[in-house]
Amino acid sequence: MREELEEERFAVRADAMPQPARRAAFMTGFLSPLLSGISQIAITTAIWVGGRQVFGGSLNVGQLVSFTQYLNMVVMPLAVMAVVIPFLMRGDASAKRIFEVYDAEPDLKDKKGVKEINPEDIQGRIVFDNVTFSFRRPDGALDPPALKNISLTIEPGQRVGFLGATGAGKTALVNLIPRF
Repeated sequence: MREELEEERFAVRADAMPQPARRAAFMTGFLSPLLSGISQIAITTAIWVGGRQVFGGSLNVGQLVSFTQYLNMVVMPLAVMAVVIPFLMRGDASAKRIFEVYDAEPDLKDKKGVKEINPEDIQGRIVFDNVTFSFRRPDGALDPPALKNISLTIEPGQRVGFLGATGAGKTALVNLIPRF
């Protein structure tokens, strides 16, 4: 039942993933030619009008070239925005997801009146004496042991690391401590 719920949640999120990408692709496909076209029309218009003024004597060639260069310096950043905007949109979608996870309320809540534990006040130790552990399959049968004949003692304040290959049982061992 839990697996079906997780599959459903995954499917909903997976279906929502292409939306921001499509929106960004549309904006790129729409804005890039639009802004490039606007910049080309502006430069063409400047050369046309300026060229007529050069032939009329009210403007010299240097002024026309300077004007078109300045116009290009103003208009080209608009064309670059057509490339930048999709990245901003992707970043916005990612930021929304990050903040959604960050703002999510935890499913598990502390009981009222629970006091925080001071690590220095902890007494006792963790002892595994000849522990064997197997995962149970959905059909009720047991898998081969993930942990077999494990014995260890961890004293208060002691730091212990578990090393091993993937599937060696490190997580299973650590999850046995709080009896997960």
